[in-house]
Amino acid sequence: MRRELAVSVKFLAGAVGIMVALAFVFSAFFIAVEADHDCEGEECHICRTLELCEGILHQSGSAVAVTAAAAATAWVVCAVSIPVAAYVPGATLVTDKVKMND
Repeated sequence: MRRELAVSVKFLAGAVGIMVALAFVFSAFFIAVEADHDCEGEECHICRTLELCEGILHQSGSAVAVTAAAAATAWVVCAVSIPVAAYVPGATLVTDKVKMND
């Protein structure tokens, strides 16, 4: 049961990630295609959609920056801690000079 749940959660997370990426790509594509449209005035539905797409891209820009900063920080921590951990000797019976008498 738990394994099935874990697989479904991973699938759901991947599907959501793909949908978010597609939303960004199609928003940018829509803005590029409709940038020079014939505006119908104040109630132009294309202008409203362009504003919505621009809002999505602006919001994602700050989210991408925060995610990139967090990923860079995690990478630096891992890059520093893994080599340092390799030089730290582990406590073993030999290093503690334990005598094993049966």
